Amino acid sequence: MSDRPILYSAPMVRALLDGRKTQTRRVLKLPTKTASGGRIYERKDMGGWEPTINGGAGCFTIAKDGTRVAAPETVGIWHRTTGVCMDAPYQVGDRLWVRETWTARMTHGWTIADARSGMYQQEILYRADGHHSIDGWWPSIFLPREFSRLTQTVTEVRVQRVQDISEADAVAEGCFKGRATGRVFENVTAMRLGGDEWATARDWYADLWDRLNARRGFGWDANPWVVAVTATTHLQNIDAIGAEAA
Repeated sequence: MSDRPILYSAPMVRALLDGRKTQTRRVLKLPTKTASGGRIYERKDMGGWEPTINGGAGCFTIAKDGTRVAAPETVGIWHRTTGVCMDAPYQVGDRLWVRETWTARMTHGWTIADARSGMYQQEILYRADGHHSIDGWWPSIFLPREFSRLTQTVTEVRVQRVQDISEADAVAEGCFKGRATGRVFENVTAMRLGGDEWATARDWYADLWDRLNARRGFGWDANPWVVAVTATTHLQNIDAIGAEAA
């Protein structure tokens, strides 16, 4: 089990807070070249990447003192031709502290270092909560661990192609779905007053995925490999949860 940061956009943080979002999918960054610099060799009769389970019963690693240590079972991916094997970046039991767009309202301080120093009377504000009149937001990547207000505990990990997402999985990614019509909406305003909508949650998710990943070369049509994470969200800082457990 490990503690890791995870970035979410403001709309997805809102979905976490509302209890609509229990899954997230992230691109698996796979090697495209061998150690010698050439492209990964692949025989058609053997195949390419495929999900797998690593470790588990009967598997060991060698510790520095030479003793054998049981290797825990992990979710991963392997290449059928080359034998290259990788663990997914998230595993069951991991704790993820959420990074989101934020700012600090301080009496005299101006910087993130000022906010972290505790020298100034302050209030931490989050973009997902609204505050539309505020300028000067800091990107989620700069949210320190101590200011994170949401923690996720990973309960399931799958490796799959992004287009393998089911309709139920797409709903679990956080869309607004009308109970009467079954139509899917971009936000609650669109659902109530009209606006962007989709016939299915998968259609909505494909559009969302492209907005986040197409420019990086991982668009929906490219059907990249992803790690699909299911997690329980706690409305607490990760270290506050640890202190309560202790």
